[in-house]
Amino acid sequence: GVGRMTDEQWEHVRPAVPAAVSNPRGGGRMPGLPGVDARSTVEAAIFAFKTGAPWKLLPPCFGDPRSIRAAVMRLIYNGGWPKIVGVLKVHGPELLDGIDARCTARFRTIGS
Repeated sequence: GVGRMTDEQWEHVRPAVPAAVSNPRGGGRMPGLPGVDARSTVEAAIFAFKTGAPWKLLPPCFGDPRSIRAAVMRLIYNGGWPKIVGVLKVHGPELLDGIDARCTARFRTIGS
């Protein structure tokens, strides 16, 4: 599916994910929201940035839309997204098709 990484791609991406996002129980999560794992966060970001889908309409496989949006915000603000893009340029360029540099600048408006 759109945004889904292979296990091999994830092994390359995982070290680029900031600690604020990489806790398997959804570390750094917003109070009152369920946690989201790091892989789901990255895959949901790819899906949303590729499709322009509103956060609230992301497929349920990614988890709670509010939690995903908060986790993607942490991913961007902690500097992880540019690192992940750099890794994917080498190990998964097809995942970046249709995503441009402006996606993080406008991510707040996607599904707000």
